[in-house]
Amino acid sequence: QPWLEFSAPKALYLGPIVETNAGGLERFQIPPQALVPDYDASREDEAFYRGLGAMWSFRRQFDKAKEALEQAAAVNPASSEAWVQLGELHLKLREFLKAEAAFTRAIALVPDDPQAYRWLARLHWQQRQRPLAQRFYLQAASLEVPDSAFAEELGDCWKEDSPVAAAELYRSAMSQGGGERPVLIAKYAQTLNTLKSWTTAQEVLV
Repeated sequence: QPWLEFSAPKALYLGPIVETNAGGLERFQIPPQALVPDYDASREDEAFYRGLGAMWSFRRQFDKAKEALEQAAAVNPASSEAWVQLGELHLKLREFLKAEAAFTRAIALVPDDPQAYRWLARLHWQQRQRPLAQRFYLQAASLEVPDSAFAEELGDCWKEDSPVAAAELYRSAMSQGGGERPVLIAKYAQTLNTLKSWTTAQEVLV
């Protein structure tokens, strides 16, 4: 069966991954019938609907994306991946209550899913509910070793309460491949300045 391919930013959660190229794009496969408006997928096609929702989301056709992801969750209500992806779309649309319900449903299905906790933390962070965001970030961090992007998120969430912890998290993010990112470098240097580690901050900026 032939498949169509499209690319999307790596930061997005967009269904079945084919490969990641050097440009930071992840490529995804979508069956060609995804472009047929009246296509009626079978009950085994949860992955199809998730991929379809990813494609419409990437094209910023959010009504179509929501319809597809809601269908994915209806086809397989036991899929935590479908609920996380639906929650991510709700969060993007600032539908916070719906997003929280979707992420909570995913956690109920798979209590040790770090991605669901991480998205729930992001939801509370966007609503300026830092203590709740920290609570769920800690839960996510207990389930997986933070990579560069995750360590940076943790640093952002802790920099006001604990600059020392934030500096260590930013340092960890830089050591895992983020050392060439100007925004991350600036965050690390700013936190070091807050700690009055001016010499180290200058070395980071050089």
